[in-house]
Amino acid sequence: IEFYPKDADLMQALGDVYFIGGLTEKAIEVYKKTLELNPKTSAAKIGLAESYLSEGFFDRAAKYFEEYIAQTKSADPQVYYDYALSRFHANDYDGALALTQKSLSLKADANTTFLLAKIYKARGDKQNAFLAIDTALKQNPEDDVVFLTRALWLARDKNTAAEGLAAANEYLDKNPQDSLAMFAKYFAQDNLGDVSAAQKTLKAITETEGDGFINKLALKIYKAYNN
Repeated sequence: IEFYPKDADLMQALGDVYFIGGLTEKAIEVYKKTLELNPKTSAAKIGLAESYLSEGFFDRAAKYFEEYIAQTKSADPQVYYDYALSRFHANDYDGALALTQKSLSLKADANTTFLLAKIYKARGDKQNAFLAIDTALKQNPEDDVVFLTRALWLARDKNTAAEGLAAANEYLDKNPQDSLAMFAKYFAQDNLGDVSAAQKTLKAITETEGDGFINKLALKIYKAYNN
């Protein structure tokens, strides 16, 4: 770069090095310089899109995802997944849905199907949310995050609390100290009207060495029960 400061390809490659190394702010600065040198450098556009996504600037990310797709006519499912993720976090559920469906049309993938489930859930479409999350589990039966998310969704609805309790207990049989599974169990017990069991589960969560946020939340609810 020192000897070829006007070389857009070298500048873009440096941006990639910064991004891969976790120096996202530097990567953004370099990708912008790349586009100043050559506004048609598509690799810098997707680099900016991914960098802004990782930094939580979702609308900025969307601008460069859109430019990259328009220029390259991309058929890369990962690009559409990442773009969908940026729209989901920006609460643009319609946009996220269309992009996720586009990604799935290019490649069936458990992570993308799970994102689809979360989008449907955010839109209030429970039926399609569960269809999607069940599909994600079939695609990857070993995904604990998907399994526990499904258990929580079931547990938090009085109509499906019994099924949620069964799912939470199934997970706890293998992972007895998992605080998130225990929280799903608490929700199910509470929705089933078993207050005594719910209190015991909350107390048990506070005694685990799991997620600190969940433990603090459980302690707060437990104290509220006993006041």
